[in-house]
Amino acid sequence: MDALPSETSESHQDAEEVATEVPTRPSPPLKFGGVLIFVAIGLVLSFVQNLGQLFNALAPFLQPGVWERLTSPEWTSYHPYWKPVLLLQLSSSSTFVGLNLIALILFFRKARVFPKFIVVIIPAIFILGVIDHYFSGLVPAIAESSEYSAATHSLIVRFVALHIWIPYFLVSKRVKSTFVN
Repeated sequence: MDALPSETSESHQDAEEVATEVPTRPSPPLKFGGVLIFVAIGLVLSFVQNLGQLFNALAPFLQPGVWERLTSPEWTSYHPYWKPVLLLQLSSSSTFVGLNLIALILFFRKARVFPKFIVVIIPAIFILGVIDHYFSGLVPAIAESSEYSAATHSLIVRFVALHIWIPYFLVSKRVKSTFVN
């Protein structure tokens, strides 16, 4: 008669198999390459640009007398929309810098949440930009400027870009294998 293996020898054998199995680690994140190089450059350049816009938005508040001349009815440069437009520009510029800084940190840390974050903030920044552009256009001195028409062109470019970048971040295999931390 064949002897049946005892339960203790089976459990000992199972324990040895478990001990010899090497735990599988997820593969390390991919290096930045391909289209993500353009994303990195774009994030850095947009951060610098947003800082410049923030300093421009701060100027009326920091330069002596500018706020008073633009927001007081006694002055010829007064317009009733200057005050809300200047405050909106300052708050939107601050928001852009903050979101851009968060995006840079998440991007270079290869954070898993980066693609979701960017998919949410790209349209949010676009919408905030459209609102800012609309209200800025209510002040004739702004609406007649060449910067205002350049901003209109910039909004059109951003509109096209958001329709490219959002699908890329949602379906790209490279994005899924890079942002894993």
